[in-house]
Amino acid sequence: MLFRSPRASLAHRPILGVPCELVVDLQLPDADVVPSEKSISYTHPRRRFTVKERPRTEIAQLYLRTIAQLPLAVLRALFGACDPDLLESMTVNGLRPAVNPATGRPHVLYQVSVTTSRSTFDLAASCSAAVGPEGSGG
Repeated sequence: MLFRSPRASLAHRPILGVPCELVVDLQLPDADVVPSEKSISYTHPRRRFTVKERPRTEIAQLYLRTIAQLPLAVLRALFGACDPDLLESMTVNGLRPAVNPATGRPHVLYQVSVTTSRSTFDLAASCSAAVGPEGSGG
């Protein structure tokens, strides 16, 4: 399993006709979600596979990009699925279980948090679509 299901809670009880804020706690995957193998090739004369390992720095970079994109994907999916009259803003927290090195006790490590209104998210998404992936301009 890649990661556990997100937990969601309403910041306040919805009142008919009054939009509310949704708070989602998303448990992030571990770094092993990024494959350590960069490529695998088959050498026919030797009849064996050759594995080229991915450098640790590349694994770390890909992992950071992945956990940065997950909360944005949650925002997009939930804003798209919920009626604008019911959901005005949302907070998505990306967290991982960890151990406090000072006490040795388990605690929750928040690695990323995004709070936005629907209108701000829609504006940012439209600007991002105009620019294109990685700022390529289309």
